Amino acid sequence: MFRIRKLNTSHYQQMIHIMVTSPMKTPFIEVLFDKGPDISLINEVWSNKYNYYGVFSHNLLVGFGSRLEYDGYLNKGKCSFSYLGNFCIHPDYRQKGLFKKLVEFILEEAIQTENICFSIVLKGNAPVERYFSNKRYQFQGLLNFKVLDTYVTQSILITKRRKTSDDYQIQKATEHHKTQIINLLVSEFKRKNFAPIITKKTFENKINGTYNIHLNDYILAFKDSRIVGICGVWKMQKLKRTKIVRYKSWFQLMLIYYKLLSKIFKYPRLPHSGETLKEVYLTDLFVEENNPAILQAMLFNINNELKTKNYNLIHFAMSKTNPLLKATKPFFAVSTYSNIYATSKNLKLLSNEDGHPYIDIALI
Repeated sequence: MFRIRKLNTSHYQQMIHIMVTSPMKTPFIEVLFDKGPDISLINEVWSNKYNYYGVFSHNLLVGFGSRLEYDGYLNKGKCSFSYLGNFCIHPDYRQKGLFKKLVEFILEEAIQTENICFSIVLKGNAPVERYFSNKRYQFQGLLNFKVLDTYVTQSILITKRRKTSDDYQIQKATEHHKTQIINLLVSEFKRKNFAPIITKKTFENKINGTYNIHLNDYILAFKDSRIVGICGVWKMQKLKRTKIVRYKSWFQLMLIYYKLLSKIFKYPRLPHSGETLKEVYLTDLFVEENNPAILQAMLFNINNELKTKNYNLIHFAMSKTNPLLKATKPFFAVSTYSNIYATSKNLKLLSNEDGHPYIDIALI
């Protein structure tokens, strides 16, 4: 007999234990995403309207998921969103329909007449993809879940120094730039579906130091004394960390080759099994006219600074059709694909007029 109920801070250690049992597996590596000790802190960057829900077998927590509500933009207007995520079922309790029970319990609380519920599903996660792709889905008058877009996460491996651009001047943001940054991000986000509503208050809350990001972590690209690019470089160690569980056996040969190159060319050292990657996530991205050359100039600058601090990876994500992805061509970058599944009671809300929705991958 399984029961579902809301969780609170007293359950965080149990939730962390379940996450430890569920590493993410790729063809060459297994990793754990460590969001402890305060699992909820990452949600507060977006909104203070969030809840965790747990599945219990008797009094034992065996799985959980979350719902986060925020106000954002949709088709150049405003809309309320509920993001369903952070689902994790203990391996001993999988294939018992608990994911379906948990999603539908959360949906029952989340769905309203004029909002969108959405989830981001890693491509290749077959059981979850089958659930959201079920065309016979009927729940509380909801439409079937619809794939609104495919998102690509680019993970850039930091190796050698890159030649900086002569076409754009790159510098760190200062207090002098803050109003311009906010205005440009507001204008950019209004054009992007799913982007959160940004204001002076929300931006200053994000950079106040609580969440491991400050104003001087923002990189600006200038052309003729005008800001043409903005990028927050988020070192998220306080909010989440990626721990190496193990490298696949066939990949060990690549590690030996990389170690040899790192000695010759001074590449940053890759962590051993059990250690944590040094990584950053790019956030609040604005690039004038989606020009890849501007983003590439910022990436070169970020790469060079992080190399001196022995960082391993730079992550960012966007729609697979976004021309900005061309900016990663000079790098060794691994692409991870996910689908955005969404549902609503209002069919008009699911018409995706903007082909490039905005999801801040740092917060997923």
